[in-house]
Amino acid sequence: MVDEAIGKAKGTVNLHYQFCEGETVLDFQKISLTTALENESNVKLQCFSTDKMKVVKEEGWYSTAYRQRSERPAIAFNIEKKDDKPVRYITVIYPFKDKNNKDKFNARFKNKKFNENELEIEVKVNGKSRVLGYKL
Repeated sequence: MVDEAIGKAKGTVNLHYQFCEGETVLDFQKISLTTALENESNVKLQCFSTDKMKVVKEEGWYSTAYRQRSERPAIAFNIEKKDDKPVRYITVIYPFKDKNNKDKFNARFKNKKFNENELEIEVKVNGKSRVLGYKL
């Protein structure tokens, strides 16, 4: 997924994600979160950007009944927007079964300069590359 924050406003741009109950592993260095569930329905979520990004653990809740709530993992990917330049994120959500999965992936913007009519990104999973994008 690609998210773009366009405009003159300055400040922190936050991209929030909440997960289901269960064990998660937050990697502040790789800017990622991985679930470690026993039921073979795991995901690794990792964000990439050309801007400096910080991952922040947040408070997350869900409810299945009135006046009852349960805690769940939640994170935000934050970028400080200091000027008129757009902020762009690539988020890769990678499903896997084995909670000890070691698959590696990476993503990058191929066209480094922002263009609202064209986007091209490259996503690599275990060395296999795919180029995704659009031209309006």
